[in-house]
Amino acid sequence: MLIEDSRNNRFFQIGLEEQKILNELREKSLETVALETSNTKEDLEDFIKSLSLKGILARPLLNKELIPKPPKKTIFSLLSKRFPLWNPDKPFTEINQKYSWLWKAPLFYFHILTIIFTAFLWFDSSTTFIKELNFNLFYNPIIDLTIFFAIVFLILAFHEVAHGLTLKSYGGNVPEIGLFFIYGIPTAYTNVSSAYKLEKRSQKALVVLAGILFQAWIGSVAYIIWYFSYAGGASSAIHKLAHLFVTASFFNLIINLNPLIKLDGYYLLTLVLNQPNLRAKATNLLRTGFKEVKSFNEGLLLFIYWIYSLYLVFIIFSFFGMMFLNIVVKNAPVFSGILLLFLIIAGQIPLAEKKK
Repeated sequence: MLIEDSRNNRFFQIGLEEQKILNELREKSLETVALETSNTKEDLEDFIKSLSLKGILARPLLNKELIPKPPKKTIFSLLSKRFPLWNPDKPFTEINQKYSWLWKAPLFYFHILTIIFTAFLWFDSSTTFIKELNFNLFYNPIIDLTIFFAIVFLILAFHEVAHGLTLKSYGGNVPEIGLFFIYGIPTAYTNVSSAYKLEKRSQKALVVLAGILFQAWIGSVAYIIWYFSYAGGASSAIHKLAHLFVTASFFNLIINLNPLIKLDGYYLLTLVLNQPNLRAKATNLLRTGFKEVKSFNEGLLLFIYWIYSLYLVFIIFSFFGMMFLNIVVKNAPVFSGILLLFLIIAGQIPLAEKKK
């Protein structure tokens, strides 16, 4: 069963048995419900506590002192935070009404054919493209990086708009677009949580895939421009800018398709496997001792994902750790030591909470 939190534009999925227990608890005591449902009182308390912490319950069904307080926020909490900027629902509705042909089959096939054509060009020119990764657009690394990340955010903006417009084409609600920080790295997000209300899984998948496909199409068009502008010389501005757009586009794709981070790749995987909250289930797998696993296949799937997550985390931290050691520690040992000490201490100090 799907529960909508209209205040925060969130959706929660619970089973029929859990829904029955909640209905019973509205009228009966914990002890009575425990006897009628063959659950212990402690199990029901843990169930209600988890719902309270997630904000599913509009009012507590337990005494406030029985509900644990959420963990205190530290400075690292600010490194993974969302900042809503705009409600695009109305303009997205108008765009869908005026340009409904954008979501028809012919344009979709045109996008796919463009990507396939680019794949053939890649086989013919990939060596040259890779060699040009070391180019300098303005022969100034700061300016070059600024332009590169400006292009990354421009492509990312189109990526998020594609998610929202596709959901609107299926009649969904898009309440917000904003900034999202993942471990301190700024990115963008679109709230497409109402996609959970769509009946067809194919429609949900297309909402997730919309940003990926459109971004891949932008990169493909840029690659075609790069390929055919080579006649003007590798130093031409159009040729270099096209190279930047291709690099930025596929840089975004690699991050988005990472199933470890809760971005497009993760949500697409949960749809394919029909496993909501995949990461949370995999994380709690060993802590619960496989008690919540419904079948051997589900347990094996969660275990494989958990092992893969550990491996990916190890690879990412090893890469950035070595880069930190080679660049920062080597050139500024005192500064790097002070920075590391600050991060360790800051991670333990709770942030002051606002008084209500």
